[in-house]
Amino acid sequence: MGTFIFHVDVSKFQGQEYYDRYNLKDEATPSDTYEAANDQASEKDWRGWAGFVFEPPFWDSILADLTFDGTELVEFKIHLATLGFGSPRTQRGRPVRASHEDSIRILEHVSEYSAVYGTEIEIDEDVGIVQI
Repeated sequence: MGTFIFHVDVSKFQGQEYYDRYNLKDEATPSDTYEAANDQASEKDWRGWAGFVFEPPFWDSILADLTFDGTELVEFKIHLATLGFGSPRTQRGRPVRASHEDSIRILEHVSEYSAVYGTEIEIDEDVGIVQI
């Protein structure tokens, strides 16, 4: 379904062990710990980034709107949100409704991974619909 946890690099505090791991001084910020982790990573992608927080799909999220007939699930709609991948730190991690382009990209991604389970997702503008 997604995650809503990518706002930690603007938090005021991080556990001391995280600062110690990267030999950071007392005045270091949580943002400094993420940069140090990236700088010291042994494997990086073509952009020079390391770790899942630097991968766009981890910044996408879906919310399900379920429709029941009594106790039977008959349909669910998929609404899309993004968490600001590539935005400045002060704006990242806040879920917002996905743009039309991001909605289509995310729905196509989810559709591809769902197809192996026999799940078909109809795309209706910015919403995915699954009939049960």
